[in-house]
Amino acid sequence: MSSGTSFFVILFTSLLFLPGSVLAQTHKGISFQGVIKLPSGEYPSRAGMAVNARILSPNDCILREEQFGGVNISNGYINLAVGTGATVGHDPGLSLKKVMDNSSSMTGLTCLNVDGSVNGSVTSFDPSTTNGARKLRVSLVIDSLPIVADFNMRSMAFAVNAESLEGKTKTDFIQTSTNITQSRLENLLNAMMSTSGNSVKWDGSSFVSYDPVGVGSIPESAIVSLPYNKLTSVPSPLSEIGGLTCANGKILKKVSGAWACADESGVGVESDPTVQTFAKNAPGLGLKFREVIYK
Repeated sequence: MSSGTSFFVILFTSLLFLPGSVLAQTHKGISFQGVIKLPSGEYPSRAGMAVNARILSPNDCILREEQFGGVNISNGYINLAVGTGATVGHDPGLSLKKVMDNSSSMTGLTCLNVDGSVNGSVTSFDPSTTNGARKLRVSLVIDSLPIVADFNMRSMAFAVNAESLEGKTKTDFIQTSTNITQSRLENLLNAMMSTSGNSVKWDGSSFVSYDPVGVGSIPESAIVSLPYNKLTSVPSPLSEIGGLTCANGKILKKVSGAWACADESGVGVESDPTVQTFAKNAPGLGLKFREVIYK
């Protein structure tokens, strides 16, 4: 820690990378916590303080600058969530993720001299040329006394939710709910794969496999390819013809009291006495007309 004055001591600090669920449920950021002790021994309590926070590269380039208003200090305790303040001053407009990224160089930056003035000859930061460490500079004024302190930012293990998994965010995964659970998905898949050709239905408590034939209405799309041997409770005439397959040119007709495929035969002898003889002739030998010319 370094300080622009000798008016305070930071007794305890904590820098943690936290997800939005921890930080007011709305932002991702870095939690900073510390305790301030003034030279008089006082642990100050102040309300509505203005605090400036900068994330600096090892060569003192400003990677992020935020201003916090209305910060309350209680018994020396101060708490900030870097990433939730208003970007001001020399902030280059980088996301927190980019600020902590060591995979590529960052350009167009405002870099500082040791005394805090702008160093116009340096405008970039290349993580590959350093250990990639960042530092957090916190600045505020208590009772007209300026306070400036730097804190090293180190990575550490912490059990929090990851922002992504191999580039996939939480929206890329199945979201659980009251009806969507691991056990129900397993139950559904097990029922679907239990018996070939069966369907799946919900029985009120779980998914079960069942044979769709004979248990209720069948969708029209299923009837198109439904095997005849799957049908039950069909009319008697349909049962008689169910197994018949007629060849081309054959017709379906009753033979000796049973349905069968047979050749098409001619018309039998007409025995109705009301039918005239000419109507019984073979095709082409029916009525004939003669031309009668009247003079």
